[in-house]
Amino acid sequence: MPAAITYQDGAPSGDLLREGLAVFGVSPADAPGMAEKLARHVEEVLLHNRVFDLTAARTGEDLIRAHVFDSLAGLPVVRELAAVCGSAGAPVCIADIGSGAGFPGIPLALAMPDRQFILVERRGKRADFLTGCAAILGMDNVRVEKCDADQLEKRGFDILVFRALTTLDRRSLRMLLALIKPGGFIAAYKARPEKIAAEMAALPGAYEVRPLQNPFLPDHQRHLVIIPAARGEKKPESTILMRSRHFLPVGRNGLTRQ
Repeated sequence: MPAAITYQDGAPSGDLLREGLAVFGVSPADAPGMAEKLARHVEEVLLHNRVFDLTAARTGEDLIRAHVFDSLAGLPVVRELAAVCGSAGAPVCIADIGSGAGFPGIPLALAMPDRQFILVERRGKRADFLTGCAAILGMDNVRVEKCDADQLEKRGFDILVFRALTTLDRRSLRMLLALIKPGGFIAAYKARPEKIAAEMAALPGAYEVRPLQNPFLPDHQRHLVIIPAARGEKKPESTILMRSRHFLPVGRNGLTRQ
């Protein structure tokens, strides 16, 4: 294994990672092993970045704060979504669209080993990088698909997550919604609320915006836009109540269930 990376003050990256995992709700029992795997993921990104053009970040600290922790900021909400979708006996399947260097898919998959993750990346070199990372990290719950999103199986996923896709329009939203099973969700990482409002104003249907907290980047605004897929005729026993066309305050108990 490569030597442990360090960040600007010379402290080992594992210290920063363990601090962050505690903030984002990873259990103390799981944190040491997860921190080790996240550190290895960061090492792999830094090692291959020049060849695969994975990210603009150039240091371990930048990657951890702006990419690993940004991904994990959505963990509580993605966990709640996963808890209320999926059919009995079938594992919940989450696709990371345009995964790139593996964000948010790899941090989320490490934190949710009981869920199946598909990392979708159309660029061949990046897809090969992701395949190698999943093998190195021993992630049995991760599979990589080297294709465009519109080539994926229709109604094949419970949740779609993404951080780096361009602005949603009617065509791309229709294509993404077609990939989700009835009762599933899109969970899109977005930035400033005014830009989200302008983007969503041009789109039909219900959505919810949840502010995310990343104390390691206090000046960085981040929100999760949740868009429900069309539901089947049979109403699930447990669903998430979505309010349409406006921003919602964060409730103490998280997402509201009917």
